[in-house]
Amino acid sequence: MAAEHKQTILSQYDEKYDVYAEFVVKVESLVAEILEKAGVRAHSITSRVKDRESLRKKVARPDKDYAELSDITDVAGVRIITYFEDDVDKVARDLETVFVVDRDNSIDRRKTLDPDRFGYLSLHHVASFGSNRTALLEYRKFIGMKVEIQTRSILQHAWAEMEHDLGYKSQESIPREVRRRFSRLAGLLEIADQEFRRLRDDLEQYREDVSQQIASDPQEVEINKDSLSAFIAESTTVARIDAAIASSYGVNVEYWDVDETWEFADLVTSMRTDTIEKNVQFLETFGVRTIQDLETELSERETQIVAFAWEHTKPPREAGRLKGNVLQGVSVSNLVNLLAGQTRNVEEVGRFLRRKGLIDYRGFIIGASV
Repeated sequence: MAAEHKQTILSQYDEKYDVYAEFVVKVESLVAEILEKAGVRAHSITSRVKDRESLRKKVARPDKDYAELSDITDVAGVRIITYFEDDVDKVARDLETVFVVDRDNSIDRRKTLDPDRFGYLSLHHVASFGSNRTALLEYRKFIGMKVEIQTRSILQHAWAEMEHDLGYKSQESIPREVRRRFSRLAGLLEIADQEFRRLRDDLEQYREDVSQQIASDPQEVEINKDSLSAFIAESTTVARIDAAIASSYGVNVEYWDVDETWEFADLVTSMRTDTIEKNVQFLETFGVRTIQDLETELSERETQIVAFAWEHTKPPREAGRLKGNVLQGVSVSNLVNLLAGQTRNVEEVGRFLRRKGLIDYRGFIIGASV
């Protein structure tokens, strides 16, 4: 590269650095919005502007011939790391509807990698804002600027990071005696990526099917996080006992499908998850292992559960009234406490107390409005 071109590029970089820094922040923010609307949970979204020394080394390479800073497509970079490998394609489709993609400089390494070679599988889009966005005043300064958006799964990312740390970028550069081990490891990560996706799909299918399984044969449905959640949400027995407990307190039942804008929405979600997971363990401790077992215990002990809740787990009072609504499923939480109190098995009570720890699982929401 001519020395004057190299100096021109570095001068342009110094002049436009702040604009590039603002540019990647805008891109990262827009990418986060795209993923949220698409319902894709990302492990992380990060951005960076290539540092000056890296740029200097790049333009100095004899195999490169850049005349302007705009010829370099990765000055701005955004990296998206998804949890599952099939989310990479979902992200790609949505990115391509929002950004203008430079097809000549974009590459899908998943398709270019030979099947008998190792390497990380990553999707690279070189993109820019479309005219509909750069027509807006706040985006006008980004006209002509490109960003490289890398998308890969968390296991693909793990491979890339370990490969980079070991310092080998090609199969030929690896000592022959360890080359086969590299390839085996790459294959194992690919298999793991696919298996995690299948596990996710199977769990989603189970959640869809478990309500019907409970309705048709509750004795065959083991208690786990998903089955207990479905049972609490749909059981008339749970609803009846929950309502009786809430009525005795003079408060309401707080259902799980809360408005996300509600002040206490995050608290309800957190309590729901923690309470369900702990109660699965507690019920198993006292031999309640199937949904039918749970239905039987609730039905036979209904009066005791309501009385126990009033006597031992009602929330504190503030300004003469109870502070907090009860969370849907409070009947199950109180059944667990009742079973612990009635057992004569010291070992079982000990296990219950160790599992319960310092967390209060009385089943009400501290601070929620009455």
